[in-house]
Amino acid sequence: MSFKPGQGIAVTLKSFSAGFTGFMIQAKRSDASQSQEMLGTFSVVSNTRLACSGKALVHSNDVEKSSLMFNWIAPDTPVGNIHFRVTFVQSLTIFWSNKVSRVLVQKSLAINSTLSFASNCSMMPTKNVCLWLVTIILFVYTLYYFE
Repeated sequence: MSFKPGQGIAVTLKSFSAGFTGFMIQAKRSDASQSQEMLGTFSVVSNTRLACSGKALVHSNDVEKSSLMFNWIAPDTPVGNIHFRVTFVQSLTIFWSNKVSRVLVQKSLAINSTLSFASNCSMMPTKNVCLWLVTIILFVYTLYYFE
């Protein structure tokens, strides 16, 4: 999975179990020894809004969602490898934080890719265990597709 500076990535957040009412996603360098500022910008789509000076995307209402697609645009200058960090909210007491995608490698030649991750989580206060499946589908394409 790779991207080039200035290119866009279509990102889909999808739940295969219970829906989510809230989320926050941001892109950061994958190397924890490097600066961890938020990178790139997100496009606003229905049920979303920008946060953190436009560097993060969050929900704009508490309507239950099972899937949400939007774009992330890489910075114009090289930043190195990145990953997405996501927090999902099902209710005020049920949420999953700091879910991390696989690393996206910054390269000169972009490719199509799919990125998936899953985690086991405890649902408070019932203590039931759930499997939260989220797929981030990445399709890398040049910026002119956004226009």
